[in-house]
Amino acid sequence: MYKLFVGFRKLDEFPTILEAKRFARECDYTGVFTLIGDNYRDSWYKFNDNNKTTAMNNSINKNGISVCQAGGEKYVYFNLTPRPRRKGRYCQYGYRDPMDGELFATVAPTLEQCREKRDKWLNAKKNTQ
Repeated sequence: MYKLFVGFRKLDEFPTILEAKRFARECDYTGVFTLIGDNYRDSWYKFNDNNKTTAMNNSINKNGISVCQAGGEKYVYFNLTPRPRRKGRYCQYGYRDPMDGELFATVAPTLEQCREKRDKWLNAKKNTQ
């Protein structure tokens, strides 16, 4: 059996690690979770659900379609790894050309690099017209 705690409060006992972690993910509690069992111990931190709402509101896509307005830019940072390391952090960027409505989208480690790629794209577009 595996015992699941949040802080010092025992939440429940579970027959498998998977069931305990699923419960922790879906419950309303936040803070430090600890799972203890036979020759097993794991701890992690669950943040407030407000972070999920904020991330969804900052999304540059809705149902897979860009929500970027003509002449505007949208961007959002995301992590490739579950742990928020600097190396795994990237910026997803979208810009819609006000002249023809064409969408430019890219991913780069920083917003500045995304904007540099956008500027190169705009210059190349001007040179071909």
